[in-house]
Amino acid sequence: MQTQKNRSSFLDKHGKEAVNFNISFSIYLLILSASLTSLSFTRSFNILKNTHINLQLYNHNLFEIVSLAGILGLIKIALIIIAAMKANEGEPYQYPFTINFIK
Repeated sequence: MQTQKNRSSFLDKHGKEAVNFNISFSIYLLILSASLTSLSFTRSFNILKNTHINLQLYNHNLFEIVSLAGILGLIKIALIIIAAMKANEGEPYQYPFTINFIK
């Protein structure tokens, strides 16, 4: 609602908070997926087979990674619903663990 922000500081604040939450959540998800990928797969170099790279699943399997992403998605949806309910009641809402990129 780019056109509504000049009419209401309440809408402007909620809009900025939502954008900051989505940017922060994307960054956290990127960091988490990169760290899980690096932890999940280890490279073992087999010198006897002329540096054949063998990727082995370490502690996490694909199901655990996908289920973690699903849980994070459900948390995101729950936080968006809570924010929408607060906005409907006219109360300000701050998403947890949000970095303020847009002030």
